[in-house]
Amino acid sequence: MSSPRKWMRNLIWPLVSASMLTSCASLTQIEPVQYPPLDPSLTQPCPPLAPVADGKAATLARALIDDAQAYRACADRHRRLVEVAQFRRTLKEIEHAQ
Repeated sequence: MSSPRKWMRNLIWPLVSASMLTSCASLTQIEPVQYPPLDPSLTQPCPPLAPVADGKAATLARALIDDAQAYRACADRHRRLVEVAQFRRTLKEIEHAQ
């Protein structure tokens, strides 16, 4: 009696192991990543700075504030564009790794 049981045990474990290993393999094809279009505002160049009308301190102060606000808006767009580019690069790396 022990001989047939031993034979069954020796047969079942390799079959279970083989089925577990093959269940990890995937036969499905992975679809290529479809990237959404970029927000057109992210690719716009920064606006040119306006010339200062005169040399008065109040005019210069106003121009400085306006230029700082324009710079912040442009820097924010650039930061978002860099984030999108890095995200797409990460997706491509993942896609090529598979």
